[in-house]
Amino acid sequence: MLDVLPWSVSVLVHAGMVLVAVFIVWSTLAGPSQEVIIPVAQLAATPNVPLKQLQQQRMQRDQTRRTLSAPRQPPVKPLDVPSKVIGLNLATPTAASPFEQIVADQQLATRFLGLEGGNATQLAFLIDASGSQIDTMYYVLLDLKKTISQLSDQQAFTIVFYRDDELIEAPPAGMKRADAQTKQRIMQWLGDDRNVQTGGSGNPLAAIRLVLRYKPQVLFILSDNFTGRGRFEIDQDRMLAEIEKINTAKTKISTIQFIYPDPLESIPGKRGTLEMIAERTGGYYKFLSQDEVEHR
Repeated sequence: MLDVLPWSVSVLVHAGMVLVAVFIVWSTLAGPSQEVIIPVAQLAATPNVPLKQLQQQRMQRDQTRRTLSAPRQPPVKPLDVPSKVIGLNLATPTAASPFEQIVADQQLATRFLGLEGGNATQLAFLIDASGSQIDTMYYVLLDLKKTISQLSDQQAFTIVFYRDDELIEAPPAGMKRADAQTKQRIMQWLGDDRNVQTGGSGNPLAAIRLVLRYKPQVLFILSDNFTGRGRFEIDQDRMLAEIEKINTAKTKISTIQFIYPDPLESIPGKRGTLEMIAERTGGYYKFLSQDEVEHR
């Protein structure tokens, strides 16, 4: 008995150590579960319901793909659908603000049919106020005010404009709850021409560093040239790398190319910066043409 006891204790101790090690490795690999965020502005009446419907539709689509890829099935001709479609406001029949619904492709548009809003509660808006926006800022502010007015008091938000070395944030700085009083104050602030004036160039890198510091779930960027101009110009690859580095909260970034195409798209083999940002962060991209702006 005395001879067996030390051996038994040793076995139990080592077994316990192995179990602890396995648990630590499993915990490290599994990591914290990341909430799936629908990157649109308007909050659904029951935010978890759209998410559940989205997951169910995703499962149905995956099941369809497995069925189509099963052996002895005739080849299926892929659907010829456009790579980008403009999303519409599914909550109201009126024209949507681009911040409310911007959808990247036909599959994602299908997922959102019948859904009234998303589940993001922490939102940020980053607006280019450089000289190229002089003739369009009026429309930008109209859409922005419409979107802010439709936010729920369960949400928090901030708005940042950038031009030259200036970062102009709707006061007070930081995320603010979208209650009625705050929204009214922000609408008045946006309506005062002295607060948001366009001109000069813009420093997009400094602007996105500020906004991502707040760790929003969804960030909306509106610009026509997000790699900047003149002394603020930054290489596209560096911009994408910087965003990946500083986006520690894994913010979904939805982007709006406003009226003018990205100048980089004129270079063979190059894609627009805003489109690539949205693609890499799980957001949506939308090009809003002048015709769409003027006939909203």
